[in-house]
Amino acid sequence: MISLADGKIVRKDLTKKIKEGANVPVYVLEFLLGQYCSSDDESIIEKGVQNVKHILADNFVRPDESQKILSQLRKKGSHTIIDMVTVRLDMKKDCFFAEFSNLGVGNVPIADEYPEKFDRLLCGGIWCIVQLDYEVEGDNNFGIEDIDGNPLRSKQKKQKDISPISIRKLTPIQMPHVDIDELKQGRKAFTKDEWLPGNGKIERTGLGSDSKCKEAVNTAFNYLKANGNRISGSISTTTKDYIINYQDLQGIGMTDKLALPTLIALCSIALGKPVVSNLAVLGDITISGTMIKVDELANTLQVCLDSGAKKVLIPSTSFGDFASVPADLMSAFQLIPYQSAEEAVFKALGVE
Repeated sequence: MISLADGKIVRKDLTKKIKEGANVPVYVLEFLLGQYCSSDDESIIEKGVQNVKHILADNFVRPDESQKILSQLRKKGSHTIIDMVTVRLDMKKDCFFAEFSNLGVGNVPIADEYPEKFDRLLCGGIWCIVQLDYEVEGDNNFGIEDIDGNPLRSKQKKQKDISPISIRKLTPIQMPHVDIDELKQGRKAFTKDEWLPGNGKIERTGLGSDSKCKEAVNTAFNYLKANGNRISGSISTTTKDYIINYQDLQGIGMTDKLALPTLIALCSIALGKPVVSNLAVLGDITISGTMIKVDELANTLQVCLDSGAKKVLIPSTSFGDFASVPADLMSAFQLIPYQSAEEAVFKALGVE
């Protein structure tokens, strides 16, 4: 496993062990542990844990120690930090500036390539490992480099208009770095004979502490337990465990209408059938299977269009609201009606 996924395996017990003594986001810890503790050799793991602790002590910025870090940066001329970074565009100066949450510093020029490649820097910020330089005097590129390390000329010419702090290199921590082809290739090295039976649990990630969303997931799983055989006799909720990750791709907040989409996802996993491409799933179900109509149908369809959906799975209970939807918006989709949860699953998976 380690040879096939080097740097991508994280022992959760190590995360908990270090987390108890450090106020550090879990994904920051897991990123570092994946880099330094990806081994089954206990001595290497222990050495890696110590390295992670040293990195956190020396580089993780705590708000109450920000001035200490800035002093070290000024004295040494360079320093690597771990902080939440947000980027904004200054239209008057026609360049991007970075702001560091815990360090409490803003107006740090950053090369255009970073926000262009990692657009989440512009959408609330992400945790990053950043190599900073400090120079009071220098030429007008101020140490700004592109992703490949080549110096960039700043559009500002006056030293007083720019921070003495510059970014030499920025590495996002929260951005996914998954090579799907590499993952598929590594998966071929394992056989189903090596799988261990589950015990009917469902694990959900990405929902945070949202109780309504979690309740919707439970509704879907309980419905599958009670009605799975009506969809397929091969679906098991007792010998398999299920893991589902939820993502707010549009950054507009997670909907709590997750029961039906979760049911479809669970069936997709259990049957090994992908959901049809470019499909948006609208509507929801209760634990008894009652269909729930779509709230604010026109606005919801507009979100689907903005998200790139071409097909929309829609409950028959929402047909009465079609008159409220502009004709050009309706014509933008292939509408796929359903009258039951089971029919929704079949159509979402392309099963006749």
